Amino acid sequence: MPTCAQTRISHQLPEGLLEPLTVPQAPWSHLSIDFLNDLPSSGGFTSMMVITDCFSKACKLVPMKGLPTAMQPAEALLQHVFHNFGLLEDIVSDRGSQFTSGVWRSFCEQLGIRISLSSGYHPNPTVRQSI
Repeated sequence: MPTCAQTRISHQLPEGLLEPLTVPQAPWSHLSIDFLNDLPSSGGFTSMMVITDCFSKACKLVPMKGLPTAMQPAEALLQHVFHNFGLLEDIVSDRGSQFTSGVWRSFCEQLGIRISLSSGYHPNPTVRQSI
C-alpha cells in the first residue's frame, strides 16, 4: 500500500488565500482568541481562554475546566465580550477544533462575525486565511 504524501488522505482544511488582517477602527470590533491548556488546577480550572482586542491590545482571561468544546468559546464571548461591548466584526484564531467546527461557524455566521484563521504552519497575527 503506497504511503507517499500524494496518496495520503489529508485531514486538514482546504487551503485558502492569505490576506492581511483588516485594521480595526474601534475597540472590541476585532478579536484574537486562543487557549492556554494543561495549566495547574485551580478550583478545577485547567484551561484559560485568552481574548485579545486587536485595537487596544486589552485582554480578557476566562478560566475553563478541561479542554474547551466549540460551545464554550461562544458562551464566553456572549458573557464576557458581547454583554459588555456589543457584537464585533472579526475573530482571529488558530485552527483548533473549537474554531473549525460547524457549531462555531454557525454561531459566527448567525451573528455576522467573520472568522479568520491564522495560517497553519506559520501563525502570524497580521495575516488571516479567508475561508
